[in-house]
Amino acid sequence: MYNFEKKIKELLLKNELTIENLAYKLGVSPATLHNLFKKNNTNTDLLKKISDVFEVPVSSFFDEEKNTNSGVANGSQINGNYNKVSIKVNEQANEIEKLNQEVSYLKELLKQKDEIINLLKNK
Repeated sequence: MYNFEKKIKELLLKNELTIENLAYKLGVSPATLHNLFKKNNTNTDLLKKISDVFEVPVSSFFDEEKNTNSGVANGSQINGNYNKVSIKVNEQANEIEKLNQEVSYLKELLKQKDEIINLLKNK
């Protein structure tokens, strides 16, 4: 379930606004916002207005889970509503390592072939 109250209150604190300030900017009563918190439900028009006031995407109100680490750890998974992203860093790193080894091997083969060609030319 989405928690509009939690997200909006975080944004209020971050932007140093009160519920009354926000209600004024939205053109609604503070009671309307309190009802939103109580019911944890709103219409898309009001949600769009709220996102515009805080300059955040509407989707930010729906992200339920996030990995907020500064970097992405191996095997990490970042979740959100309808936008699951699975990052398989270990698998990708292993694949890159295999490809790098193959490239090194092929370079060595080319070097050996060049040496053989040079030897044959000099005979």
